[in-house]
Amino acid sequence: MQDEQFVTFEDLILTHKQEVESGKGYPYNIILEKDGQHLSYLGSNHSTDPEDGQYIMIDENWEKFLALLGKKIVLIEGGEWEYIDDREAAIKQNGEGSYLKHLSVKSGIENLCAEPPLENELKYLLTKHSKEEIFYFLMARYIRQWPNMKDSWPTNLDTYLQDQMNFLQEKTGWSDIEFFIDSLAKIHAQLFNTEIDLEDYEHFEKAANPTIEGSAINLVSRNSSRFRDIHIVTQIARHWKEGKHIFIVFGSGHVIRQEPAIKAIMGV
Repeated sequence: MQDEQFVTFEDLILTHKQEVESGKGYPYNIILEKDGQHLSYLGSNHSTDPEDGQYIMIDENWEKFLALLGKKIVLIEGGEWEYIDDREAAIKQNGEGSYLKHLSVKSGIENLCAEPPLENELKYLLTKHSKEEIFYFLMARYIRQWPNMKDSWPTNLDTYLQDQMNFLQEKTGWSDIEFFIDSLAKIHAQLFNTEIDLEDYEHFEKAANPTIEGSAINLVSRNSSRFRDIHIVTQIARHWKEGKHIFIVFGSGHVIRQEPAIKAIMGV
């Protein structure tokens, strides 16, 4: 499932329970150095507001990163974002992910999506969960993002969700799941014994939250997040071994959980 070089570090990644017990939160910023090699890792809140204070922190970290000599790489959360030349437009489009793409391309620095391929994540989750649970979790993840994205997305919520379902249908190849909102509503009723409200963002935020013990979907979220953490740290380990300075921004929970493993990799 993961690169063999990372096996010894996997157990150092904190669980979600340990993350909560740490008392650490957003923003969480770590800057580490070993023998002249640097890693800058900011834990973000996934804001698409250019006035959010986290973008000041990103810019401050970036200026220090640019001043470093040697090989560099920027590791990006969320996907292979398109390059947007305007700073404010990039942030409004997809938050930190688009902004890191903006910064790295403008500066001519290598960038890479640090996420595991969705196909690999799905293959792993299918060893632990039903397709219905995974489908609901993935859609909950999309729905909870909508409040931050609706001002920059050219459609309404229903169309946005159907676009995501069409994408998932193509990626999964699952013929025994109907990728429609009505199907999502039926699964919701089975899981929560209530009628679905697609604008109940608080419900979907809780459902996709890996630190909550509320439902089967929270367990899917924990396993997904764990899989992603392992993959991300593996990417960090590989590029660190190649002697690169690393700049990375992910959700704050990822940084908190990964920090002990990253420090072990770096030897600090």
